[in-house]
Amino acid sequence: MSSAIYSGVIRHNPLEGGFWELETDGGARYQLRGVDGKALQHGARFEVHGSVDEGGMGIGMTGGAFLDVVQVKKL
Repeated sequence: MSSAIYSGVIRHNPLEGGFWELETDGGARYQLRGVDGKALQHGARFEVHGSVDEGGMGIGMTGGAFLDVVQVKKL
C-alpha cells in the first residue's frame, strides 16, 4: 500500500460505539484507522496522510475501505 494525501470533511459516525470517517472532496468515504479522535472535529475539513486498505471490512461499512492514518492536519 502506498500512502497519499486525502482532503475532505471528517465525520464521527455513532454506529456501534462510534468511529471516524473521511468524505473526500471527490466523494469517496473511508473509515479512519489508527487516529486519535481527540485530534479530530466533526464537520471540519482535514488533510489526511495515509494508506488505503481496499480489502478491509468493518462495522461501519463506509464503502469497504479503511484509511490507515499517518498524520492529520486541520484545514
